[in-house]
Amino acid sequence: MIKPAQVRDVVALLCLTLTLSCGETITEAPSNPNDRELLNAARCGDASDIQEALRAGANPDSSEVYINQAEAETGNRRYALELAARSGNVEALRALLQGGADPKGEGARSALGVAAFRGDHDMLTILLDGGVPPRPAILNAASMGGHTETLKFLLARGVPADNKMTQETLLYAVREHRTEHVKILLDAGVPVADEYGSHILQEAKQSQFSDIVELLRKAGATDKPAGGTDPD
Repeated sequence: MIKPAQVRDVVALLCLTLTLSCGETITEAPSNPNDRELLNAARCGDASDIQEALRAGANPDSSEVYINQAEAETGNRRYALELAARSGNVEALRALLQGGADPKGEGARSALGVAAFRGDHDMLTILLDGGVPPRPAILNAASMGGHTETLKFLLARGVPADNKMTQETLLYAVREHRTEHVKILLDAGVPVADEYGSHILQEAKQSQFSDIVELLRKAGATDKPAGGTDPD
């Protein structure tokens, strides 16, 4: 007769197989068995198992290190919150935050990026309401994911737009010819009346994206900013 613990082990192995990308291998796992159980539960998006592991004394900020042999990565740390976000289960995220996971830690930042890239507004709401700072980098994640409504959602939630990071997001949107994203970012106040704005304008001109060139010029981008030098 198959025991519940055996079923759980099989499910955990299946979740691990589905979660790891091709070429990824875990090289460092927690020594505490409760922490390992927590990571397995987060990976599977199992809120009840997360709560059980927390009651047993697991660290809500447990993490593991993995390498991607295909991309020759030296090692990256992945936290329980990020694993829960990757599972797509909102309740798993909620269980970790309510269980004491640090909303300002690396795991929370990674989870927010995952949610933005997926365009998951429920997940974003739980994270932001849970105290995770609305970093400008998540705008880039939303744009890379192709989520127009998520860009609007994040800006409405207070993600700051007037900084260097959002200029990078704008440049990405220009290069991908995502005109609606460009318009949203410019309307939110991403600065273009500087040397970097001139660089973005040149990118649009070289790609012959006349619609984006017009938007950038209306927002204040010029071929040579006042007091600046010719962009590279």
